[in-house]
Amino acid sequence: MNPNSQKGAPQQRFSTSTLAGEEIVPWLAAEGELAYSPSSPPERDYFFQYSWVIPGIFAPDTNRRRHFWFGAAIRDTAEVKLLFRFWNRARRGDIDTLYVANGAVNPNANLTAPLAAYRHQDDHSCFGSNDHLLLMQHGSYYIGDIQCQPIIDRGELILYRGAQNEKTVRLYRLTDDAKRGRLMRRSCPKPRGLRHLIQRRSLQSAPVRNRSI
Repeated sequence: MNPNSQKGAPQQRFSTSTLAGEEIVPWLAAEGELAYSPSSPPERDYFFQYSWVIPGIFAPDTNRRRHFWFGAAIRDTAEVKLLFRFWNRARRGDIDTLYVANGAVNPNANLTAPLAAYRHQDDHSCFGSNDHLLLMQHGSYYIGDIQCQPIIDRGELILYRGAQNEKTVRLYRLTDDAKRGRLMRRSCPKPRGLRHLIQRRSLQSAPVRNRSI
């Protein structure tokens, strides 16, 4: 039985294949309506409403009649507003490209992942700095401080992890199974599309340099 024919299964409206020959594009699709990019943005906001254009990314119990702009359940958030401003600028041709590269799937070559990186200056931001880094990969976004990624224009991503040089750290102990279960459920939500592209090793299109900063 075709799983898409089951009751309640999302219907695929557009192609979401990111393969272009032996390469992988960083956009939602390699061709078709979802192949938009900042250099070729969509004319309508319709394509940012993920529960319409890519309903299959949501959990089966999600009410896909709701609007999930860029995959987020609430439109009136700082992240979603910033993304709308970024794409509205892109429609005017006002983009600052730092790095864009397709990934490679050639079995005889090094495996690389697609990545698109942009600088976005936003006077309305409430993130502290108005100079932002936007990483894009297959419809997911990472919004961060551009100063934390000084070599992103070379396709190299710096990963921050661990206690680094801190002299004092907090150690939380989970004293019972109930608390441990609640924490794990909160820490491991099902992906909703927006900002789950956060410092994973698959982000880079070039080898990652692990640095202690």
